[in-house]
Amino acid sequence: TIISGGFIRTSLLSVDDLYTISAKIGGWSLSDSLIQYRPSSSNNNSRFYLNSAPTGTYRIASYNSSGTRQFSVTSDGALYARNADIAGTITATSGTIGGWNIAGGYIDTKDGNARMYLASHADSASYYIHASNSSGSRMFSVSKTGVLYARGADIAGTITSSAVTVTGGTITGTTIRTGSGNNR
Repeated sequence: TIISGGFIRTSLLSVDDLYTISAKIGGWSLSDSLIQYRPSSSNNNSRFYLNSAPTGTYRIASYNSSGTRQFSVTSDGALYARNADIAGTITATSGTIGGWNIAGGYIDTKDGNARMYLASHADSASYYIHASNSSGSRMFSVSKTGVLYARGADIAGTITSSAVTVTGGTITGTTIRTGSGNNR
């Protein structure tokens, strides 16, 4: 062990309680509120840090070799994660995901006047599902009461109904009535 000029050089140091205002350990620097790895003090390239100061922008942050932030958590809990794979429950009342806008009671996507949305039970919209074309005209919808609207529908399979109205005529039971009042 060598003690010289305020420095201790030894192969092993055992300390029960260590307090330091600042230090460097294996490329990491420690201060009273920050533990960080920062190869260059002039930029954020390859930087990683933990910050306990309440005034800092991020409590935890990580940057790639180009200095682009990859991960961070702010003091109020806002999480940023680039290329994240998150499992579990996600709760959101605003934002976007995959081109869909998240609002309080629905999600939607728009392209000019064309819009498609899915509404929750709590939303005040008339439809659970709604799609409109580029002129804003309704093309498809399912109302909260279950009424289906489809413009130009091609429906396969069995349709069961107690009454069906067809343009220019009506089908009721076994009777088909044309627009002129003739029964068939």
